[in-house]
Amino acid sequence: GQSADSSRSRAAGKPDNPAFVFEVVRHRGHWRTLRTGKRSLPFSDQTAAILAAKKLARQKKAEGHSVEVILRRTDGDSVAQSVDTDECSSST
Repeated sequence: GQSADSSRSRAAGKPDNPAFVFEVVRHRGHWRTLRTGKRSLPFSDQTAAILAAKKLARQKKAEGHSVEVILRRTDGDSVAQSVDTDECSSST
């Protein structure tokens, strides 16, 4: 039979910290941040949305999580953003 303590022993070990992925997406004419399927309110422009995503990512990073910020461009390309600076990359 299955052992009930297998899940407990896994939880007692090193916690699994999956990466938090913060995406910057264009939705209904506005730039928004997207995390775990939830969109933010619209931002005034792409840069504002990227900076907001970076701020959220830095908070999670400070808690010990691995984080990523990714700009989903309207042409379908994805551009990874540096979480540690406020520099925004919109091109590859």
